[in-house]
Amino acid sequence: MATSSGNTHGSNIKPPEHMTRVNPRTDNLTDADRQYMAKVTKAHMEKIHQIKKKNWLKRNTLVALLLGAGVAGVYSYSIYAVSQENFLDDFEDPNKPT
Repeated sequence: MATSSGNTHGSNIKPPEHMTRVNPRTDNLTDADRQYMAKVTKAHMEKIHQIKKKNWLKRNTLVALLLGAGVAGVYSYSIYAVSQENFLDDFEDPNKPT
């Protein structure tokens, strides 16, 4: 175990700041210790997965909104530009009966 620094008198004993490193292959661990380690590891990995999923969700949402805004901008500009063209107004249809 790690030794605590500072006071060692009475009830003022501080717990170690860091946990000791455990090697499951060489240290003698009970089945309960191994099960607890597996349980804590699984909970830790689930928490990491949730954090990563949350970050990717934010990033993907932002990218989708920016791409959607770009597409909407190009579409609206092209509709606006086509509506201002009046070259067909001066076009005379040669097949038009007189």
